[in-house]
Amino acid sequence: MKKNTIFLTAVFLLLQTVWAKDNLNVLKKTIPLDGEKQLEVKISFGAGTLYLHPGKPDVLFKGELKFTEKEPTLDYSINGKTGILEISTSGFDSKDKEDKTYNFKNFDDMKKNSWHLYFSPDIPIKFVIENGAASNRFEFGSLKISDLKISTGASETVINFSEPNPIVMNHFTIESGVSEIKGKNLLNANFKKFRFEGGVGDYDFYFTGKLQRSPRIDLEIGVASANLYLNSETPFKASVSSSLLSSVDIDNAVEEEDDFWVSDNYSKNKNFLNISADVGIGSFEIQVRD
Repeated sequence: MKKNTIFLTAVFLLLQTVWAKDNLNVLKKTIPLDGEKQLEVKISFGAGTLYLHPGKPDVLFKGELKFTEKEPTLDYSINGKTGILEISTSGFDSKDKEDKTYNFKNFDDMKKNSWHLYFSPDIPIKFVIENGAASNRFEFGSLKISDLKISTGASETVINFSEPNPIVMNHFTIESGVSEIKGKNLLNANFKKFRFEGGVGDYDFYFTGKLQRSPRIDLEIGVASANLYLNSETPFKASVSSSLLSSVDIDNAVEEEDDFWVSDNYSKNKNFLNISADVGIGSFEIQVRD
């Protein structure tokens, strides 16, 4: 079922076209770090391309938001020592993010919308990110992320933790509609619990990086192809619930009982990945690589 959605392909080709430079407006904003001890961020992005990057330590936030029509809203406030940042496309409503047109006249207008957002690596950050028809490029390496929730509509998303998260992430949640998602170096996220809910699409999660505890990984997969990639030295146990219309393939593991596998190097006395997957129509694989 890999690369199985014509609609996705068409949307992503449009989203990845080089941005036109005409008829663009730009909103620029810089917020210095001024005693805040933590930051809460909510991003609601309608359509286009969304980039997230680590920024400079002494700059809480820096953004360059290109748009065609209505200016995005950007609000910042402080509650005690907590900064609260909300950035939103005009007209965005998370309840119908998969269907809303966001007042764009055509795909050309949509393609011109691009946001580059930079965040300080010096304080803990809680992220809530929602978007519709978008191409997402999220680089979280070196950021101190306490919680991360990503909700996407018809989208193509790449998530990378090129460097370890210096603090423990309590919850790492991804909710997806019709989409393609690639997660890279996910063990560097340093999470306690990872939860994924996917509808229709292709999902590749590379749980590589540094294993620091025995985190829980829960996946609910609809009509999709989902692949987990692990290093050969990473032990795991996996419980997989599947239907007659799904396929399951687990590398380097022994099926101890129905739908329950443990890796060759698994030990309950050592750190391991605790994986649970509920698979609808499609395929689920755990691939082990040297």
